Amino acid sequence: MHTMCRAVIFFAGLMVSLALIAPEGMAQARRVTVPPAASKDKVVIRKFEGLGQSARIQSPQYQLNPSETSPKVREWARIQVRFETDADWTDELEFRYFVQVHNSKNNTDTLFPGTFQYIDIPKGKQNLSTVFLRPATLDRYGDVIGIAVEIFAKGEMVAFACNPETPKGWWRLTTAKTMPGVLLERSQTPFAFVAFDSYVTAKPK
Repeated sequence: MHTMCRAVIFFAGLMVSLALIAPEGMAQARRVTVPPAASKDKVVIRKFEGLGQSARIQSPQYQLNPSETSPKVREWARIQVRFETDADWTDELEFRYFVQVHNSKNNTDTLFPGTFQYIDIPKGKQNLSTVFLRPATLDRYGDVIGIAVEIFAKGEMVAFACNPETPKGWWRLTTAKTMPGVLLERSQTPFAFVAFDSYVTAKPK
């Protein structure tokens, strides 16, 4: 009987002790907070263009010698994205372009993919990214019939656009021959210094 009483008294004392220290433990638990998830970079594509003849643009003319003239002004294909960001500064964005052309002479299609990085992107609606196909590429492989762009921030796709529009993405379903390394970022072309401040900054390689 005495043993049972001592067990009851011990158990009651233990419960009282736990009740006394519980508020402090709970207070400590409330002070431990989980860091919020990193906010997603918001990118909105405002305009995307570059199909067919509307994509054609003549080579810019730079004359070091006033008497020197070009025998022929050739045409490039320009694919352009106008986009908006909401952060004051976006450290880096990756643009994955897909440009498909069609050669009507031999009825063949060719896909030109290209990945380009841009840095120090300011907030606003006037950001521009542009890629090009050389005149010789158009002469050989044909006119642009499909364009698509996927924009990535920190490895996550934050925006995309395509023309023509397809539910699953025509560039993922195409059976056209793929030729990477042909599509050029603006800084790799004669257009590099035309309206220089209107375009986002390509990441140095």
